[in-house]
Amino acid sequence: MYKPAAIPDILEYNASAFPERIAFINRDGGSFSFSQLYAHSRFVAGELGLLRLSGRAAAIIGEVTYCGLTAMLGCLMSAVPFIVPDPALSDEELAGMLSDMDVGAVFYSAKRKDRAEAIGSLIHDVLLIPEFEQLFPAENFSACPDLPGSTADDPAFTFFTATKKAVVLSHKNICTALYSVANALDISSYTFLSPAVWGNAFDCVIGLLLPLYAGCGVVKRGEKRSVARAIAESGATALTCTPERLRSLEKTLRSRSAKVFGKAKTLLPDILGAAMRAVGIGTGKRTFRRIHSLMGDNLKIIICGGAYPDRDCIRQFLNWGFDVYNCYFLTECGAVAMSAVPGGRPVPLTELEIYPTVGDYGEIQLCGDSIADCYFGGKELPRPFRTGDIGRLYEDGTLEISGKRRTMLMSGEGAPVFPEEIAAVLCRSRYISRCTISGRFDTGTAGILVSASVTPDYRAVASALGQKYSENRLRLFLGRELEKLSPQLPHKINDFRLVGKGSEKGLVK
Repeated sequence: MYKPAAIPDILEYNASAFPERIAFINRDGGSFSFSQLYAHSRFVAGELGLLRLSGRAAAIIGEVTYCGLTAMLGCLMSAVPFIVPDPALSDEELAGMLSDMDVGAVFYSAKRKDRAEAIGSLIHDVLLIPEFEQLFPAENFSACPDLPGSTADDPAFTFFTATKKAVVLSHKNICTALYSVANALDISSYTFLSPAVWGNAFDCVIGLLLPLYAGCGVVKRGEKRSVARAIAESGATALTCTPERLRSLEKTLRSRSAKVFGKAKTLLPDILGAAMRAVGIGTGKRTFRRIHSLMGDNLKIIICGGAYPDRDCIRQFLNWGFDVYNCYFLTECGAVAMSAVPGGRPVPLTELEIYPTVGDYGEIQLCGDSIADCYFGGKELPRPFRTGDIGRLYEDGTLEISGKRRTMLMSGEGAPVFPEEIAAVLCRSRYISRCTISGRFDTGTAGILVSASVTPDYRAVASALGQKYSENRLRLFLGRELEKLSPQLPHKINDFRLVGKGSEKGLVK
């Protein structure tokens, strides 16, 4: 496998090795080859050189488009630090953060014009750059201005974590993650469905840069389209998503399958598949053709990334006949581990060790080139880097990720209880949108009292209870649902409460 020192080398290599291969497909069907992508990215890099940002960074907001992709790659070619803000930030929060990070240019998609103008009114010395596909040269060209280039240690990306801290990644950090995943999986023949909007590190690195690194195409999907519909319309054969999106897709497929094909035709393959699995016979696309048809009958592989995988959700997609690989991915450290066998325990992709915490479980610690250099502001990440995630390393070299250290609960007998495992079971219910688990030690029983805060899926609840129902009836309904799931729970739930506003969604006093 070709291993470049920096991302611009990836583009140059693929442009020369696969010049006519499709690199990006727009929502309207328009496509761009690797040679065009490389030439257009160099064009953007040259324009950035003329702007003379003088060391200031660039940012991108809005929908993922071809212009946005070339803007990102152009920044990397011209050694301009590139910032990917959290799309959940308000205009004021975003403007303040971009100002603190000395951003000199903001690229934005057509649908984010109002937000870009709001940022411009708050930051007076920032240059707003809209989509500019019409400015690209009509033909590939080699007469580009000399670019300053970038080294492996140059700052490349700045991503925001869930705690709103900004992590600064170098080319070395990014390429280490790309190299490890591309060598663990043969993905060169796939076409990947891109994320809808610019957002987290996993979407940008694995969802956008990994396909380009491996020499395969990326297809854009609409921002408001469901994942299932976007897959069907785009013809994508590969999908990258977080565990939350994968769980949402599973619920969507189940619901649409029952609505389109009828509950009887949906239930029969499930029963047959369960019986076949019980005797060791695999199931797949032939048994669950109805599920595949809802996504255009093209999708073959899913790469799911996050700190904690939903094993049962992954197992369901495996039963439906998809190859699912779980990538243990952290913003600060990139791709840490990936399952060698679909749905199995992941194999480490970088150097790691287990810091003893309780029994065979310990906090996962990392070292190596994949660890980010620092947080924004200059705070360096320690070596080894303690992830805060609890796991277990087996003799065969595989890794089990159980939960987070800050949420882990300890019983009187010293046995750990992981809220993530409890939440994963509860979210299997089509009537539960999301939930959070908390607990406390009970001195009387020397055990843990677990509480669940449940946000109902009001659309699914309305299909079961009708359009109008009381809060007491909703609580009783969800209580029975939790009782059905109790045999699968790793720990008993002592009480639960409803979270979220439901008055406009069917609740009556």
